[in-house]
Amino acid sequence: TDTATPSNTPTDTATPTSTSSGAATVVDPAITKSGDPSTASVGDTVVFTLVVTNNGTVDATNVVVTDPIPAFLDINSVSVSPPATNVDITGNTVTIDFAVVEPTDVFTVTIVTVVNSSATPPGGPNDVSLQADADDNLLNNIDSAPLAIVLPGLEAPETGFAPGRMT
Repeated sequence: TDTATPSNTPTDTATPTSTSSGAATVVDPAITKSGDPSTASVGDTVVFTLVVTNNGTVDATNVVVTDPIPAFLDINSVSVSPPATNVDITGNTVTIDFAVVEPTDVFTVTIVTVVNSSATPPGGPNDVSLQADADDNLLNNIDSAPLAIVLPGLEAPETGFAPGRMT
């Protein structure tokens, strides 16, 4: 009869390897926009601040920010910190290219403008948008910083009464 004899020679046994860390892969570049001041007259300087981030877990690639500045504003300067790949100003549209926005990145864009003589009340919106190769959350890719235009000397007079109350 044949009987199996145990051997002391080890044999290769497959060891399972993990192909995923279990963490979700999320690409979520985002943008916010604010303006200071929110009310201005002809000749006033208005500074817009854009903040570009990535709320995801992996890099966002080919991120492009487009900010069409209203025609009643003249662009004096645009700066990006830390620097972006490319900043382009064509007419009143500012376009900023970011090669990659990593999850830990925070880019701050400062756009300095001056209200020109074509400005009339009530002013208007000032929208910005962001696009990327991939994006799992499109809800944070658009923001706005409305600017109200007032004519000098036409502000509401101080009455001393509560708002909406005449006596």
